Amino acid sequence: MTAGQILSQDALDALLAEAADLAALLSPCLLLTGNYKHFGGLSVRTRNQGVDGVMAVAAIKVGEMRVQAIITVPAIPVRAAAAGVKWAAGRIGPAAWVITGALIGGGIWWYCKQPPQRRDSIREAAVQAVTPLMENYTAAAGGVYQAHLQLRACMVPRPGRRTPASAILRELALSPESLSAAQLAELLDPATRPPVASLRAFLRAHDSTVFRQVRRGGFVLGSHYELPLGKGHQAQGDSPQKSVAGHHAQPGCRAETRDDRGRHRLVL
Repeated sequence: MTAGQILSQDALDALLAEAADLAALLSPCLLLTGNYKHFGGLSVRTRNQGVDGVMAVAAIKVGEMRVQAIITVPAIPVRAAAAGVKWAAGRIGPAAWVITGALIGGGIWWYCKQPPQRRDSIREAAVQAVTPLMENYTAAAGGVYQAHLQLRACMVPRPGRRTPASAILRELALSPESLSAAQLAELLDPATRPPVASLRAFLRAHDSTVFRQVRRGGFVLGSHYELPLGKGHQAQGDSPQKSVAGHHAQPGCRAETRDDRGRHRLVL
């Protein structure tokens, strides 16, 4: 069942306006909707833009892991040798470092004593061994860069000037745990940081609506939300109000609540 079958057009327009306002306040963010008609002002241009943004986030994570692996694997022999030298130094003392230096110096001396043709062969073999590694690194880093560009294109752009209310909402949205007014004040930029007393009053004034107090003085973003049903649904035995958690709040816009340690948050 869609919101258009439950709400009047005016109520639906008001709901969409509130969702757009919230996305603008939380920006930069991904808006998971294909409704480019109503959210075009927030740079939503295609039906799959939100999904493409999520896929870009996954591509960034995978690409970063690949880059880290490419860097780490060749360094394993060097780290193992360094660990062995440290272990030997702990057992036999500074003589281990002397032996290591002698081995390195001996290798350099041996290379310099080789005929020019053999030195060229050694250099060519080293280049052939390193070239695939550099190509893989370049490809992985390029994939991460392209994914970042894709994500930036799919996101609701950040505001030119962030208001105190927008900064408060964004910090609470990014926090994995509830925050008190004092904790929130420490995270806010000094340019947009209100006094702690004013911040606490603001949070309490919007408790159970915009924010939810899950512990004494600790707030999270979001709360329960309900939509009124029409008379036809009430006649079927439904209650006058019914939570739409987990259902589509409007065509193409995902709205649900998430229960995490007693918290309920709106996810757009």
